[in-house]
Amino acid sequence: MSSKLIAAAAAVLCLAAAACSSDQQGQGRAEISTAHSHTTPTVPSSSATVTSPAASTTTHSSSSSPSVSIKHAPATPLREVTVTSVDGARKYDIKIWFEVQDDSCADHAYGTPVIQYLTAHPCHGLDRLLATTEVDGKAVGFAQSSLGFVGNAPGVYQTAGDFASLERQDGTGNVNDLLREGYRLPDGPSKLPSPDAFEVQSQDSGVTIVDAFYVSGKTPNNDPALIRMALDIYLQF
Repeated sequence: MSSKLIAAAAAVLCLAAAACSSDQQGQGRAEISTAHSHTTPTVPSSSATVTSPAASTTTHSSSSSPSVSIKHAPATPLREVTVTSVDGARKYDIKIWFEVQDDSCADHAYGTPVIQYLTAHPCHGLDRLLATTEVDGKAVGFAQSSLGFVGNAPGVYQTAGDFASLERQDGTGNVNDLLREGYRLPDGPSKLPSPDAFEVQSQDSGVTIVDAFYVSGKTPNNDPALIRMALDIYLQF
């Protein structure tokens, strides 16, 4: 009997030990499972953060980039003008390679805010040009767009001023520069480089937008010399 009691006791101890081992393994799986469920939401969250802006940028670029036919620059400029700054300190010999006039504006623009504004506030004409000059001895290209709004003073002045403010904001869109619509300079990029020098001026019912860049090499963001040029030539030709 004593040997049976000893065997029974040993069996009980063995079962207890097995139960203990099972609990420890269960806790281990729970910890692994918890860690897995903790990291799983992080992957979609991080992916969404990275993918969403990229998809938005790609879609915006794709939807707003027009399908165009290329128009190469003529052998000689359409016309040439010389502009001297108001203070007489700087002179610009400007070669104009293309000039395009359109009766409407919204259909020559991109970006939802700008298109909506130009649809709600029609322009009475859009004049755009593509030109080159020199600034501090460096070859410079620039695209200029000028438009005037329909309306009576003083309300139309506010319309023009509000549009200029909208243009200065990031991500709102712009009027199509001529490079965007397929026109080309004799030398230089096939589209506006990023960054470039961007200037918007408003007077009365009109707004003028200038994107300027160095024909070769990088253009610093809003390069002071190019911004000064845009201001110097404003309404001068």
